Amino acid sequence: MYIQLLVLFLAFLGLVYYHQQKLNGRDDSLVRKRYIAFCCVILILQSGLRNVAIGADTYAYQLAFEVVKEKSWQEVFDNFYQVYVLGEGKDAGYGLFVKLFQVFSDNYRAYLFVVAAIFFISFGRFVYFNTTNLRGVFIVMCVYQVLFYSFFSITGIRQTLATAVIFFAYEFIVKRRLFSFLLLCFAAALIHKSALLFVPFYFLATKKCPVRTLVLVLLSLPVVFVMIRQIAHFLTSFSISESYAVYANSTNDSGGAQMVLLFMLFVAAGVIIFRKRYRQVEAWKLPIMNAFAIALFFIPLTWVDPGFMRVAMYYSIFTMFLLGSLVDNFDSSYNNQGDVIAFFTVLLLCVVLVKRDADYAFFWEYMELGSNYDKLI
Repeated sequence: MYIQLLVLFLAFLGLVYYHQQKLNGRDDSLVRKRYIAFCCVILILQSGLRNVAIGADTYAYQLAFEVVKEKSWQEVFDNFYQVYVLGEGKDAGYGLFVKLFQVFSDNYRAYLFVVAAIFFISFGRFVYFNTTNLRGVFIVMCVYQVLFYSFFSITGIRQTLATAVIFFAYEFIVKRRLFSFLLLCFAAALIHKSALLFVPFYFLATKKCPVRTLVLVLLSLPVVFVMIRQIAHFLTSFSISESYAVYANSTNDSGGAQMVLLFMLFVAAGVIIFRKRYRQVEAWKLPIMNAFAIALFFIPLTWVDPGFMRVAMYYSIFTMFLLGSLVDNFDSSYNNQGDVIAFFTVLLLCVVLVKRDADYAFFWEYMELGSNYDKLI
């Protein structure tokens, strides 16, 4: 918790510094780019310096990393046949990625840094193209720490790498280049098959009337919650992976992604309040709006099993950019009071961090492995 708050404090200091740079006449776009780079360096350090006991599977990935060391190149390539022809194992591209890294280094700590760098360079580039001011960048960083840090920074390495590729693929949605989009999505799916969930988005991203779509999703939520188990079975019937069928049949007593849902409902309420501004949005904002609506529809699946968060993950991350847009709209509508709204929003996010009180330890500190690793030891 304290490290996350420190990250936000450093991001705030960066906001003050780069805002002053802007006031001194520096180019706004350049200042924003440098601020994003500053924040991403901090996020890379936060992820790369973590203890292997942090996160649900950092240590498990270390064990897998050591296994790949002992494999020959022939075994790595044979794994593609086993996975995609024989149906044994999963995500053969990840083993190849690890093996390629080990050509340069066999140090797992270095590997964690490289994974973090790949993700946050891609993420930072995405932030740059989907924000318009320094305040929007800071809000994105705050939301990331509260809602997405626990997954992308410290947990799912394979899906983190796949998401980095998806961020690049998103550009081809805006440019309407289907082949390039599909190529990157399938490349990401070699690392984590869940990336295929993003493929249909190409055909949904530019759908007009995003506010109307959002309202329809909101109205459907009570029905979705009542029929969520049936919906889960229906959706997984289209999956080529048995793991999603396991999620659909799960008997886990899941409380669902309550915090994510509450946050998304808050953002959805803001979009509806400022609906006149969102009825005719710029072309580059349409995919963000539509991705948000899709994520909101899928979030109830986490009440069936937490594993379904993987389904919504590729879409829910777009919520970060809508919040900054809402603050800008408030700024324009209520006599430049956006900073006040931003302050209370960030304060609320910090309260959530304090209440959650998540553990963190650097790699040089002692920390016991969690009970989730008992079966591996």
